[in-house]
Amino acid sequence: MRVLIVLWLAAAQAQPLDLRLQPVTGGTVSSIREVRAAPKSAPLPQTATQAVGVPTDVEQLDGLLYITTGYSNLDFVLTARIPSFHPFSAVWNDLAFGGRGTGPGQFGTGHGITVPPGTKRIEVADRPNAEIDRFTRYGQYLSTLRMPLGSLPCDIAYLGKYAIVGALDGPDRSKGAPIYILENDQLVSTIMPKEDLGLANFKHVHNAVLREYGDKLYVIAQAWNPGDFAILEQVTN
Repeated sequence: MRVLIVLWLAAAQAQPLDLRLQPVTGGTVSSIREVRAAPKSAPLPQTATQAVGVPTDVEQLDGLLYITTGYSNLDFVLTARIPSFHPFSAVWNDLAFGGRGTGPGQFGTGHGITVPPGTKRIEVADRPNAEIDRFTRYGQYLSTLRMPLGSLPCDIAYLGKYAIVGALDGPDRSKGAPIYILENDQLVSTIMPKEDLGLANFKHVHNAVLREYGDKLYVIAQAWNPGDFAILEQVTN
């Protein structure tokens, strides 16, 4: 698979995007205020500010929010229950897992968190260790999907048999950040937006997703520092 054509680049547009978001709670923003007791193996900090002052991503699975906190000192995946959606409310749950470390299921920086479609598996992008760590919904470590050594994967997203991983940096820092495409967990394509496509703002890629339209795949990629995003279209050789 090759993804070469830049369909749309945010920085090249003369007019700003009109992105209007309708809040699902009628304009009410809910926050989690109660910190619940933690299991002995994964003690939580004493205050909510210490616990989630630096969340990096969140996922929802069967009434639980799973929150990565990779920019905190503890670097746990925290969870919160959702008692109600209308109105929305959430309280801290007593499940936490991961934590800062180098052992299986521990993180250097737990960044993006994903539930692959059709599964109840939790996947966390461990950025400095160039890997995707996999867990059960109960926080039990399953396995690790290793990315190219020296890459800094921010997140993983799925579309059928394909997965896509945007990296903050690649093994060669001078070439800008890569976007990796995998098929059944095997790396099949590496896209270099800055080096190969001339997208100067894509020094760092913070996220990417795959979408299918007609008989083609499209990549929507977000750059970080400076911010930008692009839509790339699959082409044949």
